[in-house]
Amino acid sequence: MTEPLASIRAERGHGDTVTVTVSGEVDASNAEEVQRACAGHIRGAAAAVLDLGAVRYLDSAGLRILVILLQDARAAGTRLRVSVPRDGFVAELLELTGLDVHLAPPDHST
Repeated sequence: MTEPLASIRAERGHGDTVTVTVSGEVDASNAEEVQRACAGHIRGAAAAVLDLGAVRYLDSAGLRILVILLQDARAAGTRLRVSVPRDGFVAELLELTGLDVHLAPPDHST
């Protein structure tokens, strides 16, 4: 049996905050599934952190789901923040595409 490309874990924090941790790879083959899982965990939260520190690969389909998650969160009144390592692959992609500015901005503290 093969392991999934990505895994998603969620933890509820203080108040109505949730941290959703994505690890592995997000590409066209699993982006829709990752989006549904993340959206399900974020739904109803006042604030959410999407931790992408353990994402090894993210293609354009993965970037697209970040935009969708951001739009859905804003529409629901949820503050969505992305957490990525400052020197990581995902941080570079977010900066190159300009998404770093829109994702409230990414937390580069790790």
